[in-house]
Amino acid sequence: MNGQLYVIRQGDLVGTALEALAAQTVSLVGAQTGSLLLLQPLPKGHKAALCHIAAGTPILKYGAEIGVASREIQPGEHVHLHNLKSRLDTRSSQIDPVTGKVLDTSYD
Repeated sequence: MNGQLYVIRQGDLVGTALEALAAQTVSLVGAQTGSLLLLQPLPKGHKAALCHIAAGTPILKYGAEIGVASREIQPGEHVHLHNLKSRLDTRSSQIDPVTGKVLDTSYD
């Protein structure tokens, strides 16, 4: 088992990659221990779901809501703009999660 996913507080639904991680079983450290199978590679600083998260569920990190699941998220799945929507910043739903290109503004 290589790599670690840091869980900041008990009750958080996501853990944060301390380094770039391959799709593999990683150790959970911090407020939660154990292991988790990552379903995709995870860039350093990005989040993975610690458990099943239903669409519409508030996603907790730091014990605070960081957004809402825009679709069902499986344990070990990368949590980012493709499946997380901010209730505070509507720009997050207007950015292509792969390219980072803004979708609601034309520069032509």
